[in-house]
Amino acid sequence: MTIASHSDQDARNAFCYNIDENYSVIAPAGVGKTYAIVERIQQIVRKKPHSLPALHVITYTKKAAEALSNRTLARVQDASASTRQLLNQSFFGTIHSLCYHYIQQFQTYTLLPQRWAIHDQDEAIRADFLSELNPPMDENTLHILRHVELEQIVNLAAELRDLTTVPKNAPSLAYPHIAVDEILDYKADARNTKSVLEYQSIARQWAQEADNSENFLPIPSCNKGGEEFKALFHQAFQPLEKWLSVHAFYLVQQLAQQYFHFRVRKGYLIHEDLIRLFQELLTREEVIQYFKQRTISVILDEAQDTDAEQFQLLLKWISLNPANQFSMMGDPQQAIYTRANIQQYLSTHSTLTRDGFCQKLVFTNTFRCPPGIVSYLNETFPSILNSRKDPSQVDYVRL
Repeated sequence: MTIASHSDQDARNAFCYNIDENYSVIAPAGVGKTYAIVERIQQIVRKKPHSLPALHVITYTKKAAEALSNRTLARVQDASASTRQLLNQSFFGTIHSLCYHYIQQFQTYTLLPQRWAIHDQDEAIRADFLSELNPPMDENTLHILRHVELEQIVNLAAELRDLTTVPKNAPSLAYPHIAVDEILDYKADARNTKSVLEYQSIARQWAQEADNSENFLPIPSCNKGGEEFKALFHQAFQPLEKWLSVHAFYLVQQLAQQYFHFRVRKGYLIHEDLIRLFQELLTREEVIQYFKQRTISVILDEAQDTDAEQFQLLLKWISLNPANQFSMMGDPQQAIYTRANIQQYLSTHSTLTRDGFCQKLVFTNTFRCPPGIVSYLNETFPSILNSRKDPSQVDYVRL
């Protein structure tokens, strides 16, 4: 095992022993993240045991939370019975289980029925929502549903994750009239005559249906007839595609919110609902006053896998009392969940450290690799993990 450098050891000592300070730690693979978190908790046990009920240790999986809890309990076996009892009041779990805990505590301020549960799949409740749905049939909605099936809109709404950016007012683009004259006048070469005639017939029938009926009328696509004709065909219907991209997405956003509240009323939640429901609770004056009168301390592990909505929730929660503490440990090079947004994590890290809420630390000494591998990584990876060469990448942290 290599010996930690002085700067690395200073960073570890700060995180582990300065328990009244907030830190945002960049911690690459194999640098002993779990050991450092457990050591920090052990110092809280020794120095401020009375604060243990306010401690919330959040990580991304239930298994990791159990490991942190078990390792912490193993390290404090010499503590008094009363101190161990206080430690048992600390929270170790995922952010979803954290939300579940407080939703149960404040359930009377929600629309949840007495019995509710979390489900991994929502096909059944989605079908119930669709069967009961009666969207307001204004002119724009009628136009949308003439070209896109309501079931497709609901399915898109069910997959929408960010419910915080729905505009209050509907867009105001004028519904376009689609002219197909240039399609019908197009003169095909001998090679493409059959395909062009086929799609000219489709365009002619579409235009007639649009003017003379109220039938369901999806936008046709063209994949034959040559590049010039396909481009002309697409260009003719592009104004309608643009109109739908704006107005249909607005309808999707509205239905996503309705679907969320429908699940809440039915007591049939998915995991993302826990985040949203706790966010809504934090707008209730009774809940706000509860947290303003209590200090909380959060240690967020695997922060790189925390998505934007989760960060928004945590930082809003922390902000309710200026005495609250927040530290996080993460590594953008190890993000594994597709929903995570590395740029969001790095932005949060930058904001917290720039504004002085957290101090920036970097752990650089790895205990997982021998010196030869570390040297190879340090020589090779700075050119691969390099945000200046590739803005979608993150910078490599030298080990």
